[in-house]
Amino acid sequence: MILKNLRRAGLLAIAALALSACGSEADRAYSACMDQVEKGVAELTRDGGTAAAAMVDMTRNMGKAACEGLREACRNDPNGGLCQGAIAEMSK
Repeated sequence: MILKNLRRAGLLAIAALALSACGSEADRAYSACMDQVEKGVAELTRDGGTAAAAMVDMTRNMGKAACEGLREACRNDPNGGLCQGAIAEMSK
């Protein structure tokens, strides 16, 4: 009985580690994506101009939505093309 419970606990621990790795990968992809968005916002701000303020808000909002979609895609299918492509970009 004890051996059976230890085995079950071990399997649950392995499953938890695997799931946390997927979540971690999704969160890393999201963070890298948001870093790229903020770089774009910084360029717009640096370039200035009358349309810069509107462009900054639009860029940040659209970028955040895209990054959130990427994070969900990685959570739902960590081996999918979208997630793996983002991870490959982060590795460069």
